[in-house]
Amino acid sequence: MPQPAALSENVVEGLLRIKVCFSRVAVADDLDTPEISHSVELGEAAVRSVNAGCDLLLTGFREKSAEECLAGLRKGIESGKILPHRVEQALARLRRAKNGISSPDGKISAAAFSKVARKFEEFSKEILAPERQIA
Repeated sequence: MPQPAALSENVVEGLLRIKVCFSRVAVADDLDTPEISHSVELGEAAVRSVNAGCDLLLTGFREKSAEECLAGLRKGIESGKILPHRVEQALARLRRAKNGISSPDGKISAAAFSKVARKFEEFSKEILAPERQIA
């Protein structure tokens, strides 16, 4: 049975990054889909997605989804399953994307935009913290 593209290094790193020369943020759009959840736990799916080359992981509607992904990523970093340079690559792409975003003109207030930016920074620091403890 073929695996979803977001879990495949051949697709994300090989096809998207090398063959197509895509250097921006790669997003795993929903790790809670039945196609993924029937074959692998959510935390492991997060690890596989990061190792495949995804930089941003989106989860579904379950309340605990983000927590399960974060726990899986921490475990992956602590065990060496996710290499520190891969985390740095993802964070660098996310920072570049964030720096390219300007404050919205429409219905979203500048305060709300700033709040999202702060949360992004907090999350980035949280993800890096376990990696720093390993070194």
